[in-house]
Amino acid sequence: MAEFTLSTKVIYGKDVHRKLNELKQERIWVVCDRFLVQTPIFLKIKTVLEKSNAMEIFDDIVPDPPLEKITHGVVQLWQFKPTIILAIGGGSAIDTAKAVRYVAERKNYQKIKSFIAIPTTSGTGSEVTSVSVITDTEAKKKYPIVDKGLIPDIALLVPEFVASCPKSVTAYSGMDVLTHACEALIAKDANVFTDAFAEKAIEYVFKYLPTCYGNGEVMEAREKMHEASCLAGLAFEKAGLGVCHAISHQIGGQFHFPHGLINAILLPKVVAVNAEETEAAKKYANIAKKLAMVQQTADQATAVKGFIQKIEYLARELSCETKLSSLSFNQEEYMRAIPAIIKHAKEDFTYAGNPKSLTNEELAAICISII
Repeated sequence: MAEFTLSTKVIYGKDVHRKLNELKQERIWVVCDRFLVQTPIFLKIKTVLEKSNAMEIFDDIVPDPPLEKITHGVVQLWQFKPTIILAIGGGSAIDTAKAVRYVAERKNYQKIKSFIAIPTTSGTGSEVTSVSVITDTEAKKKYPIVDKGLIPDIALLVPEFVASCPKSVTAYSGMDVLTHACEALIAKDANVFTDAFAEKAIEYVFKYLPTCYGNGEVMEAREKMHEASCLAGLAFEKAGLGVCHAISHQIGGQFHFPHGLINAILLPKVVAVNAEETEAAKKYANIAKKLAMVQQTADQATAVKGFIQKIEYLARELSCETKLSSLSFNQEEYMRAIPAIIKHAKEDFTYAGNPKSLTNEELAAICISII
């Protein structure tokens, strides 16, 4: 017997932000990226909330949220004593809100009635997952908190928030969605439901991400990429991730490259390695055929190769670098760091989901192949 449940109510479609009109007589602690505070859509939401609620904004958000920012947030939350947490932003803002709530509730500072997340990038899927990734800046490491209590109660998918995303953010976050879906598709805990979510997310990325990148004002494409991000999040929340994220977390934590970009660089290499495992290869080949990336008569090896080529082509179409050497970094320092990258990657919470057990030599080969 098997069981499949979803913890987050996902609300999407037209005028989603109007759902916030239902909040009355609450104390709402808004966690958001600082640049959002003066945007028209945020001001509209703020006006609605302030009519019938007490509200306070925490906007001390930075990429890869460090421990000291979480501490700052816990202090403010304890002082304000909210009944509702509303996180509006990218993965960093939502991860910050998750981590603050996690600490505050365990310190008995405040029991939150409801946690609402509004993502402003189509990338992390953080609005539906039980993971918050925070950074120890001194150790140059990212640490995940994984706990079911982190999952937001409600996710509002508001495409207006992503319409003005810079092209690079659109590209990198979109490639992160693709990586989530590709890893969840073949992860150890994948099942028929997560496969459906992952496959639909992959389809939407290839169909709509180039349009979002080329013309971000096309709202249909923005809506579909927002849905793809959420679908991929639902998929990997249940199925798991794998080696691509495990390595990416270490490279990003040490060299401070955008997470989605590192995933874009790693993904073709990791797909090729994982495709050596029979079931993974079969799933990659099947999705390539479903999306007409290859002929229906193509053998499995040809279909997998075609899938990898489509990933590489998409990354180039989005102006993503395909090698670390295209970025500004110290190659000698990177080579010296590879043993530590491998060690910490194998300790990363995402590593266990990979369908194929990799040797240190195989992991090193992946790290070297992306230079």
